[in-house]
Amino acid sequence: MPEELTETEILADAMGLLPCPMCGSEAKVSTPYGVQCVICKGCHLTISDHDGRGAIRKWNTRLPIAGAHGWKLVPVVPTSAMRLAGKRCDKTELRIYQAMVNAAP
Repeated sequence: MPEELTETEILADAMGLLPCPMCGSEAKVSTPYGVQCVICKGCHLTISDHDGRGAIRKWNTRLPIAGAHGWKLVPVVPTSAMRLAGKRCDKTELRIYQAMVNAAP
């Protein structure tokens, strides 16, 4: 006999679950101890709420990558300009890092 779906599982099917924001793995819904949760199947990141709709909404909410204040997207591999900026600045780790980030495209 197939297992009955919980209300939160039905909501997750209807609303859809985005991949994990940390590792990109698939997520699942769970109700441990009566708490509605969305849990990553990979890294086990967990978001909970008093109801299933709230947990799913929280899970699916993402900050815009380029719009997060104080953050800047930089290449995974430093560019020539970034390496040169790091070499030219004072030799403290923070200043090298700041110079390289500022030189990023």
